Amino acid sequence: MMRLDVRLRPWALLAFAALALSCSDAVNPCATDDDCREGFRCDTTLYAGECVQSVYVIRCGDRLCAYGREMCIGGECLPLSDMGLARDMSVPFDSGPDLDMSLEPDNGGFGGAGGQGGFGGEPDPPDMGPEPPSVVITAPFDGSILFDGSVDVIGQVFRLADGGSARLLVDDEEPGIPLILVDGRRFETTVQLDPGVHTLTVVAVQDGLEDRETVTVRIDAFVEMIEGQFVQAGSPFRFAGVAMPDLLDVAVSDPDAVGPLLAQAAEMGATVVRTRAYDDRPFAPTVIQQEPGVLTEAGLDALDLIVEQAGIAGIKLLLSLGDGGTTYGGPPQYLNWAALPGANPADWQAFFGVGLPREQFKAYVRTIVSRLNRRSDLPYRDDPSIMGWLILDDVDAIGVYDDGTGEGVSQFYADVLPVIVANAPRQLIATGDTGYDINPQPYGMAGVTLQDIGAGALLDGTHQLGWQRYLRLPAIDFATITVDPIALGFAGDANALSNAGAAWIRGHGVVAAGEGRPLVITARLPAALPVPDRRQIAQAWFDEVASFELAGFMLGDFEAPGQMSGRDTAWSWDPALGIDDPANVFADLIRAFDAVLNP
Repeated sequence: MMRLDVRLRPWALLAFAALALSCSDAVNPCATDDDCREGFRCDTTLYAGECVQSVYVIRCGDRLCAYGREMCIGGECLPLSDMGLARDMSVPFDSGPDLDMSLEPDNGGFGGAGGQGGFGGEPDPPDMGPEPPSVVITAPFDGSILFDGSVDVIGQVFRLADGGSARLLVDDEEPGIPLILVDGRRFETTVQLDPGVHTLTVVAVQDGLEDRETVTVRIDAFVEMIEGQFVQAGSPFRFAGVAMPDLLDVAVSDPDAVGPLLAQAAEMGATVVRTRAYDDRPFAPTVIQQEPGVLTEAGLDALDLIVEQAGIAGIKLLLSLGDGGTTYGGPPQYLNWAALPGANPADWQAFFGVGLPREQFKAYVRTIVSRLNRRSDLPYRDDPSIMGWLILDDVDAIGVYDDGTGEGVSQFYADVLPVIVANAPRQLIATGDTGYDINPQPYGMAGVTLQDIGAGALLDGTHQLGWQRYLRLPAIDFATITVDPIALGFAGDANALSNAGAAWIRGHGVVAAGEGRPLVITARLPAALPVPDRRQIAQAWFDEVASFELAGFMLGDFEAPGQMSGRDTAWSWDPALGIDDPANVFADLIRAFDAVLNP
């Protein structure tokens, strides 16, 4: 009895399936692999309790070819040259269960007229002249994500005689790398590729006839935090980027626009995008969580799309897991779900403290960070395009507590962090805080400057958050702050705002360095300011990032042209418009900032 279990990966154009064969005509029951004979395993999923043997196959039109024994050439399953087999191992998708999978050679072979000695058989086809060579790349697979830039390119060239040639093109660069064919067919060579998306094309030429096959691979690596700085593939990683809080809206309303928008951000010079992986408003079009534990397929699919397309565009994502305010639900929504009051700031203690709302938030965090991306078939935890997770976006606990220590929110973070670490161990974690603290002294002259301009409440415990103490939590990998003149209460002309924001960045840069944590800046500038002023302020703030060698600088809020949300801080990029157009504002600055951070 034979069972066919086909599972196709949507990310890979060369799809895989598994053909599971029972141990014998009589099913052999099992509890563990030890109950099965060599070469078989005890299946725990589809054929639970039975010994099975997996045989890999590849799709070939409407058939399945036995991987390792056959190649798909022109829609036909042809035997590999070094196997000595002439048996058609293909299996139609619509085949019944009783299939002959024996490996005896087929005396009919692939040659001859297929007739009966010239009597009653089909006539030989007319001579159509020489056939072109045929190229098959068996590794890497099309659409692969590879974590090592040393890539083995393996395959075969059929119908290549003396005088023919084969070469490998990397990203279509000629003249290519000559390939040496073993036994006249097989090739294997190794190329070194930089991080990013690459095309590998094998070209075979015989008597003026040519065939080529191309696969696309993505070389990527997780960003790590090593000795106080970001590192990717052994090299320092510093970045210019953009905040895109409304990217989820685009993914829901116009999915086809997500890829081009992220590609545009990459073209502009952005290498990191900060966006949200949450929406707790039950009746919003972009809702992900309608109620605790009830997540919508539309919202999750939109998030899958963002992660998939970021990887294709070469973008790293910082994904926030919850709203620190009320725009997308936030603590009041969790309190409402738990039938608790949440209208007043003091009510929020029930969200940050031990209890049902905190447990419900942790459950959501666990679900998201451990999710399997249904588009790429890659778990979030294994996708290096997700650089890191932010627990809450720009939380403000003013009025929630009255002790001025930040301890209440610190305990909340300490309880949530192990959930992320356990389910996404290779991705980085930050709190997502704006930067409020309880003591200006560690901030030195920057703290004095903030006090002098009337912003001392940002660092004296008024907001009930202890930014520095959060950096000391064992699982926190990096720090974030937000520079938003309206939220921080900065006032004055362009020069005054430049100086105030620079002091905010400088002071936190000193503290973060002392705690051994990279610092990422998110900057927002209101559209009420004239374009020249916004550009001047952004440049002044970036100068602090560059001079203190901080890790990253992101300008928000970048949105799609024609899909502007009406945010006071929103901007977009239309390459057809000049930099003086209010929609563009920062596009050329992002590219300039990237050039400074990555010379």
